[in-house]
Amino acid sequence: MEKLKNLENEALHLDLGSHDSLMRFTAAKELQIRGEEKTYHLAKNLCNSSNKMMREVGAFILGQLGTPALPFLTQSIPILSTLLINDLSAEVRACAASSLGHLASSNSFDVLASCIRDDNSKVRENIAFALGCLRDERGIPSLLTLAEDVDPNVRNWAVFSIRNVGSGSPVVRDKFAQMLNDPSQEVRREIIISLAEWQDLRVFASLQEELNCENVFFDLIEAAGNLGDPRFLPRLKELQKEWADEPPQELINAVSKIEKLIKGARVALF
Repeated sequence: MEKLKNLENEALHLDLGSHDSLMRFTAAKELQIRGEEKTYHLAKNLCNSSNKMMREVGAFILGQLGTPALPFLTQSIPILSTLLINDLSAEVRACAASSLGHLASSNSFDVLASCIRDDNSKVRENIAFALGCLRDERGIPSLLTLAEDVDPNVRNWAVFSIRNVGSGSPVVRDKFAQMLNDPSQEVRREIIISLAEWQDLRVFASLQEELNCENVFFDLIEAAGNLGDPRFLPRLKELQKEWADEPPQELINAVSKIEKLIKGARVALF
């Protein structure tokens, strides 16, 4: 697919109609980088196509056309919003949602929030992603609803997006504490990382259990450092011995953070 970079725009436009999905989206990505007005008008027309495959690639192009300047953002939002609300294809609606996320405009908030109960889980997942991209605290109630979704991928993105928005409010922390036993490992990890970042001690037992597993994720080691509880130090020291030759930076940082906190507490006593 490297050869596509040497093609003229007109040839890439033709490749958008390929029956090969990889070819279509590779051509679309190259056109996004070039960010030309002719491509915007083509993508706009594709979004009105009777062919759902073409509407999907049109929505995809509009999401990152001309990155990072995004010169067609204002014109693209209404087109993508209409697709998200009205298109009969779940693939098109899902692509429209993720594209609105990439555009990251607060003008997309209302339409995203209005579609959180879409009957397709991939659409809901992409809406959770998009609301996180907006970094708008108005999205927290919608994201908390998505955090209760039956689909673990939706819940996972909702939790990640809430942390991305930066909201560690009491309501959010209480909800996350209730989700510490989520059946999805990925969701539990996101919950633990979030609560540790907000230094909510209700996460201690769950994080300790994860650290005692045979295979420990690096982001959970980092979470232990963020929570800063000295009770983690013996286990972290054990891990240091296991990784004696080349301990991960996350482990080095976590141990250092906790040791500094312990030292600071001792100094405060005298």
